[in-house]
Amino acid sequence: MTRFFRSWCAALLLALWVPLASVAQTPEPPDFDRWSTVAERAETALDSGNASDQELTDLRETVVTFRSAFDTAREANASRIVSLREQIAALGTPSEGETAAPESAEVAAQRAELNDQLSPLLVPVQRAEAAFVRANSLISQIDQSLRDRQTEQLLTLSPTPLNPAHWPRAVTDLLHALSVLVDEPPELDGTASRSALGQRIPQVVVLGALGLVLLFRGWRWSRQIVGWLARIGGRGFGIWRFLISLLRIGLPFGGLLLVAQAAIRTGFLGPQVADLLFFIAVLSGTMFGVRWVSERVFSRDEDEVLIPLAQPARTSLHLDRPPGPWPRLADAQSAPLCRCPVHRR
Repeated sequence: MTRFFRSWCAALLLALWVPLASVAQTPEPPDFDRWSTVAERAETALDSGNASDQELTDLRETVVTFRSAFDTAREANASRIVSLREQIAALGTPSEGETAAPESAEVAAQRAELNDQLSPLLVPVQRAEAAFVRANSLISQIDQSLRDRQTEQLLTLSPTPLNPAHWPRAVTDLLHALSVLVDEPPELDGTASRSALGQRIPQVVVLGALGLVLLFRGWRWSRQIVGWLARIGGRGFGIWRFLISLLRIGLPFGGLLLVAQAAIRTGFLGPQVADLLFFIAVLSGTMFGVRWVSERVFSRDEDEVLIPLAQPARTSLHLDRPPGPWPRLADAQSAPLCRCPVHRR
């Protein structure tokens, strides 16, 4: 009795699940009325050329959504359509001509019935196919329009800053930007700012002190480490010296970031000023990298120099060279190459 009851429940659940599953898997047909409105709006925007880039991008996203729906609708009832076409093909081509033998009434009736079943299935598929082609064409036109605008912007020449006629406008824009930064409200404002600042003072002091130490002493520490490794020597010294020399960039750059973070943690700066402070820190880190490259190329150490210039010409090209007139580029190029001994370790 129990087995019979279980079998009956399983059969009932299966009978209920199959129709529900078929309904859930049937995709919803596209909204052709709404698509017609969207397509006309996109075509109007493309023809006028007055739509902004953001409007064209939004239209493109909408058209892409419709194109995906049309692509799915093209495959609707595909197996049924293939089956009907195969059945019609199996019946053969109807006889034509006066001398042809007449087709039997049963075959003609069966072919007409199959065509009647096939026609309503082909109508939504053909409509979705036409809409898919139209959507794909609109996407291509929108992409081409955006690319043309980007090309035009790249080829457009901006006013040269060397023209004095543009200086008043540049000064006005600079003063306006500075006024916006000055008038920007700080992160901490009001009576609660004092208590919050009191809680942040230890963090600000630690970050600021550590950042200043790394900024002013990091370069010297890295050189001292390289000198210590040079005295020790050993295999692989050149690789370690190169890696340690990267600290000449990392330590001062980290110090700048810590100082910027300390200034931001005070709460006296607004979001835009904080972003500007971090940008200055990153730009300064780039300058540290440029100095590191110059010291690697025109190094004072004969073992790591990359361009073997004579010592006077090499020293004159350093940023921290002794006071004196800057050498001409022709003098540096015509300076004799130094005969650097090759050390084998």
